Amino acid sequence: MSILKLIDDALIDGSSANILKFHDYTIEKRIDEGEQGRVYKIRNQIKKLLALKIYKPAALSSDILENRITQFNREVGILSTLEHRNIVNIFTAGSAA
Repeated sequence: MSILKLIDDALIDGSSANILKFHDYTIEKRIDEGEQGRVYKIRNQIKKLLALKIYKPAALSSDILENRITQFNREVGILSTLEHRNIVNIFTAGSAA
């Protein structure tokens, strides 16, 4: 079962509620879904609202996966240099197995 399905099931019926908590964050609801992944509304320990983007796990070739990771890191680099009220702020980025 994919992590996205586990998260969505926990949001819907409360099953595996511990999946909604990780590090200092709690996943509160799914905001949107696109071709590459889903975006969730999360809250940190001091109750600040944030967004979390999780890429969809897929059976991709290593070249395509590497390309998507490179694209994501490029987007993070660009967004982290911009400051505007209509542009998201990047606080952290990373990957998990």
